[in-house]
Amino acid sequence: MNYKRLGLAFCTGLAKEAAIVETLLKTRGFEVVSVVCKAGRTPKSLLGLSRDETIFRDETESMCNPVYQAKLLNHEKTDFNILLGLCVGHDSLFSNTRKLPSRSWPSRTALRATTLWRPSICRIPISGR
Repeated sequence: MNYKRLGLAFCTGLAKEAAIVETLLKTRGFEVVSVVCKAGRTPKSLLGLSRDETIFRDETESMCNPVYQAKLLNHEKTDFNILLGLCVGHDSLFSNTRKLPSRSWPSRTALRATTLWRPSICRIPISGR
């Protein structure tokens, strides 16, 4: 395992944590290519959703695109990919599209019980609470 170029696919709600991980990896000598889940900026309106059916009702809301994240990291020829906080299901879509080995770090579902989970930033409703 002589990895030099790492891909970092992350949830927009964990952008600060992704920046910390990226800095840590770079100080260890890795080249890092990062891509946020909202990359591509595809509006939810393309799915036929009205503003009332989105989280941010006062602005155009982009949907997550884990397939695009994987394709971009494939294109960038990373040696190994790290998934940081992708939603359950989104990590599966990423994994089905990627061409290289990858490792999931905690999903947002798993992060609910940790200090990394910050629903005020993610603005994701937590059912049952």
